[in-house]
Amino acid sequence: GAYEANNSMGNCIRFMDDTTFDDIKRVDLDPYETILAMGYVSLRVPDREAGTDRAAAGGNDPDASSEKPFLVVGTGYSMADEAEMTRGRVLLYSCEADENAVSNNRTVRQVTELSTNGGVLS
Repeated sequence: GAYEANNSMGNCIRFMDDTTFDDIKRVDLDPYETILAMGYVSLRVPDREAGTDRAAAGGNDPDASSEKPFLVVGTGYSMADEAEMTRGRVLLYSCEADENAVSNNRTVRQVTELSTNGGVLS
């Protein structure tokens, strides 16, 4: 029925515009992979243009960094023949304004992923 058609979509992460609720990006997870934890964090990262734009502005600190927001997702694989999850992943995503667009478009990209032994619950 209708439930089966929707259920076949599998687990996914949907990034949506906070005003219009339009889809920005959809990330489909692997078969049998389930989202177990999700969090919004700020991490300090090196400035990409530390040697160019900052130098022109009078600051040429090669160790310059700033806080950036990220979405962290913990997953696990539910296999029928396993009593407990024996593997999972930590996924890290950024969502930033599209530098090449004149509108308010945003670009979502996966920054990194880490495979784990067991599901990632927190």
